[in-house]
Amino acid sequence: MRIRESDTSLDGKKFVTLALVFYGIMALVGCIWYRIAAGVSVLRCLPPAERLRPGLELGLIAAAFLANLLFDTAGPRHSKVLRRFQQSMRAVLDPLGPLRTGEIAALSILSGLGEEILFRGALQYSFGFVPATILFALSHYPMKREMWVWPVYALAMGAVLGTLRILGGDIWSAVLLHALINCVSLYLIAGRNFSGEQANEPPDEEHSDGAGDSQLHGDGH
Repeated sequence: MRIRESDTSLDGKKFVTLALVFYGIMALVGCIWYRIAAGVSVLRCLPPAERLRPGLELGLIAAAFLANLLFDTAGPRHSKVLRRFQQSMRAVLDPLGPLRTGEIAALSILSGLGEEILFRGALQYSFGFVPATILFALSHYPMKREMWVWPVYALAMGAVLGTLRILGGDIWSAVLLHALINCVSLYLIAGRNFSGEQANEPPDEEHSDGAGDSQLHGDGH
């Protein structure tokens, strides 16, 4: 058992390394693109006095984070579609083994930073809000049919992230929200305390007819 834990930990570290390379390239492309197109660094951070609506910006971050938390926790309990989506995501990440907290944090920051530099930085500046949002959704094209909800969700969240880019005048509020969302989702799907844990999930009716019958007979508990 100890050998297996060390192997999965090694897989997690390799995955973080691959993510560093992948999102690093994405960020580099976005930084160069934005520098050429806008003449300034995409990494610049505007002070509160220069932001369009800082209060609305913070409120949108809080509302979107809460909505995502409900999507990840309550959603699979009440929706078969969301339950299958979460189970499919868990199956994709399962070969890595349970991810450590540090690995989850690293993956969340890397993905949030890399994707926001490219999509909300370079692409939204060059092509506009709508094309950048659609391209962001298409970049989340599902690997499995059960994951079709992923690009739909990415479209909605991409619109929120794009709005934050407009309200703040820079990418950093979008980076913050993106990283927080990814961190919570990864922790619930692939974290050490949740990975492979099905006890809190309602059974999928199509695959648990027998289990459903046994539950009906055991309601006395």
